[in-house]
Amino acid sequence: MEIETSETKSKLSILRWVRYLAIPLALLLIGLAIRDIIHPPFDPPWFFRVRGILEILVGLLILLPFGYLGRERPGCWKRLFFTLLALSVAFVFARVIGVLFEARVLEAAGGELGLPAWSGTLIFLVLAQLPVILFLRFPDQLD
Repeated sequence: MEIETSETKSKLSILRWVRYLAIPLALLLIGLAIRDIIHPPFDPPWFFRVRGILEILVGLLILLPFGYLGRERPGCWKRLFFTLLALSVAFVFARVIGVLFEARVLEAAGGELGLPAWSGTLIFLVLAQLPVILFLRFPDQLD
């Protein structure tokens, strides 16, 4: 039993550190979103402005203190977590559609789109926060 407890504490410690990565991620999302709202990078500009608003919402939700909310207001935690989940799915679709718009513009100009590594990285980092938040709330489900 002692080994499981120390292993669980070690895993929780790692999850807490990963959770702190949400701060620079959220600031990056918000900064990029503000840039895209002010100067949409491709056509149609309305899409990139809507995506920017969505990214700001995801960034703000990621910054919420889910640990505190889970202890003090479990019902609120559940609603906010499912809201974050839904907005994260919308974020993924918006990023993918943004890459398609980018490819269309580059192809029309005679260029070729490379791997969308930046959008893929952002998608991975946002989606990585979901299990971290979930397992910090329910650490007994780690194993």
